[in-house]
Amino acid sequence: MALAGAGLTLLHRHRFLAILPILFAAGVMAGQGSCTGLLSCAPVAEQHLLLNTPVLARALVLVRPQRRLRGWMAVLRLEEVAHGSIRRAAADRVRLYGSGTPPELREGDRLRAWLVLSRPPRYANGTAPAIAPDRGLSGRLKSTLLIEQIWPGTGSLRRLVGDIRAFAGERLRQALTRGNASPRTTALAMALSLGIRSEMDPRLTHLLRQGGMSHILAISGLHLTALTAGLALLLRWSGGGRRRVMWSLLAGLAFYAALLPARPSILRAIAMGTVPLAGHLWGRRSTPLNLLGGVGLVLLAWSPDWARDAGFQLSFVVTAAIVHQAATPASSTGRLLLLRGAARLSAVATAAALPLTAWHFGLAVPAAILVNLVAVPLASLLVILALASLLLAAGAPVLAIPVVYLLEGAARLLYHLAEAAAALPGGAWNVPRGRTLLTLAALLVLFLPKARWRLRLPLVVITQAAIIAGLFPPAPLPPGSLVLRVLDVGQGDALLVRLPTGEAMLVDGGGRPGSTVDFGRRVTLPAVIDAGIRRLAMVVLTHPHEDHGGGLSAILEEMPVDELWLPHLDGENRLLGGLADIAVSRGVAVRVFHAGDVILRAGAQITCLSSAWSERGSDINRQSLVLHITVPEGGLLLTGDIEKAGEDRILAGLRLPPVTVLKVAHHGSRTSTTARFLDLAKPLLAVLSVGSPSPWEHPHPEVLGRLQARGIPLCRTDLHGAITVVVEHEVLSVHTSLVPCSLTEGADAP
Repeated sequence: MALAGAGLTLLHRHRFLAILPILFAAGVMAGQGSCTGLLSCAPVAEQHLLLNTPVLARALVLVRPQRRLRGWMAVLRLEEVAHGSIRRAAADRVRLYGSGTPPELREGDRLRAWLVLSRPPRYANGTAPAIAPDRGLSGRLKSTLLIEQIWPGTGSLRRLVGDIRAFAGERLRQALTRGNASPRTTALAMALSLGIRSEMDPRLTHLLRQGGMSHILAISGLHLTALTAGLALLLRWSGGGRRRVMWSLLAGLAFYAALLPARPSILRAIAMGTVPLAGHLWGRRSTPLNLLGGVGLVLLAWSPDWARDAGFQLSFVVTAAIVHQAATPASSTGRLLLLRGAARLSAVATAAALPLTAWHFGLAVPAAILVNLVAVPLASLLVILALASLLLAAGAPVLAIPVVYLLEGAARLLYHLAEAAAALPGGAWNVPRGRTLLTLAALLVLFLPKARWRLRLPLVVITQAAIIAGLFPPAPLPPGSLVLRVLDVGQGDALLVRLPTGEAMLVDGGGRPGSTVDFGRRVTLPAVIDAGIRRLAMVVLTHPHEDHGGGLSAILEEMPVDELWLPHLDGENRLLGGLADIAVSRGVAVRVFHAGDVILRAGAQITCLSSAWSERGSDINRQSLVLHITVPEGGLLLTGDIEKAGEDRILAGLRLPPVTVLKVAHHGSRTSTTARFLDLAKPLLAVLSVGSPSPWEHPHPEVLGRLQARGIPLCRTDLHGAITVVVEHEVLSVHTSLVPCSLTEGADAP
């Protein structure tokens, strides 16, 4: 199919039809799971149930360990995995993560080590589809002592290329250090010149995304154009002939490509830069859209999983829109032509990217149309300076110092521009993913010829209405006096509560300990927005563990919040203090809760049954803030991660009234949800937030047995997805995003 599509793409003269084969192939491959391509999409480890358990793996090092802000990461290709008596061949790429000092590994080496392999979890939260914050097979190496053996890959081409890449990176880093470049500028230069983003400042990355400028970090046509133009000028200045310049440019692009990671945008840019050059040498011309379609099909044939990759989709869709629009005849001349052309291309690129950025990242940045008029020229300057620093650092490090000074100044301008763009009122909108498919029709407008304006104008109106409908959907939370939505955040807690007057509160925000993914922005924030919530009256942290509070920083930074409620803890805590600092900087009131505090808010009574214990050094789980939210029709008991000791303290301090819905404590740990606690609480329904699979094998069978023995129905996020419970007029109803949860039986078995 890929070869047939490539042939049609390269031969067809109609520009719009030329792109259809790649769109068709991408849709088919994404829909079928791409398991029949040249590369298998189902890992051998997953096929043989070797995930989430220690395996002895033999693997080839594809990318040597690179330092990250937390730990390091390498890329391996599995050759064999073993677990007990099971031993299977494998051929899957794995991103290997570790902490501490990176092991001495280089490209081409082979190793045998004990790893834990996993697929990223998927989260099902109602209107948005189940999403994974990162894709692909990953592995974790707890200690370099678990590496049993290393076979050096001396003499291989892979090692040679890796050594050259490492040499270039080290020389560039040294030149930046000599020029007194800040760590932020150093990381930016590494990203712009070598595609190494592991050290990027998260703050700058966030600002660029909010300002609609994150595309400048992806090595693409902008970088290749700057490099090609610079090399061509140097070669022309040295007196080279046309063919010599062409051959030198091809060699330079090929060498540069070897230094870069194999990302879709990079491979697309390299191919679309080298093929026209080669065509000029042989007297052939290529049509840009035909070439784009052919490159896309080749990349999909090589790696079918890229059909679902956000970088692949954005790179090809935006490039197709720009190429098509650039071919439209201009009606202006002179400076006006330049300004109108830049504005038009910026608008086209923003419109083309809007549905995809909304779908993948839950973000729409209409201000990017204006921001990129300044950002793109500045980014071009940054790219030129970064590439010049790279070239000079490899051959004449001293000459690179003045270039680094200019790079530092340009990087500061970019940072200030990103801050200003991110602060624009209404410049960036968090949007619900579940409705952004309505905006895909807007792309058709870009491809309609002017001769069909009578058809184009109604489509413009319709698609703009679709975009507005997607940005401002009706709240999907069902009506009711008291509504609880247990968000699917895996092995963590995030509870969204809507009170009788319509105010909403979020109790905990989920998180993945040790993950490099911004969990709050990729999972929690989209889930809250998909629930129709645009403002939170209260954000509550029950206790400062990453799986409960890791996603709250994004909530505080991205959404209007009135108050932040925190537990009282003895001593300092990094997570709790960080959230408090964000709240203060955003003008959010911070309140510390103690046991016995009572708040009357939004038609409900919120009682704090438990907060910190007096003894220092006690387990943080025991210090969880426990909330009892009551309305005349019923109540919710949200227990955080308290264990038996915490439950006993609550029962000793007051008479626990019956509750309608109980949030099972500590993800179903054996030491929580005791028989006595259940007998006194008498919940009509229990809800449980737990990962699939749970690293600690939660929920424990004893907890399930206690619930079942009392006939208490149990709804679980690992089985049912996000759980929505509506309490109204003494009637309890439950909605789930996956399989239904029964209220007529005892606890659901796993």
